[in-house]
Amino acid sequence: MNVLIDSSVWVEHFKNPNELLSDLIEENLIVTHPLVITEVACGTPNNKSGIIEEMKNLNKTEQATVDEVLEFIKRENLAGKGCGAVDIFLLASTIITGDTAIWTLDKNLKKLAERFNVLYQPKMH
Repeated sequence: MNVLIDSSVWVEHFKNPNELLSDLIEENLIVTHPLVITEVACGTPNNKSGIIEEMKNLNKTEQATVDEVLEFIKRENLAGKGCGAVDIFLLASTIITGDTAIWTLDKNLKKLAERFNVLYQPKMH
């Protein structure tokens, strides 16, 4: 299974390196999405340009279209659940990619990812 790493996890990793995330990277199990890369680019990690270039080289999820996301919001009654557009795009993209889960620290996105059975829950050593 591949894991889409939400920007919340990346930001925490930049502050306090996460061994589990490092292991996933070494095992080539990480996928990314252009919106995650963009969110990280808006932040302030050290060596940002190097990090962004490395992230751009990761495998990518499928990208849900605007129409697919709007239909997803309507069909699944996702309005007012505390998630913004980026979160819903990441969730929809995770679902359509298949064999992929999302790792997030955002409580509202976690709830929705659990609902759709695509939440990655890291196993602590």
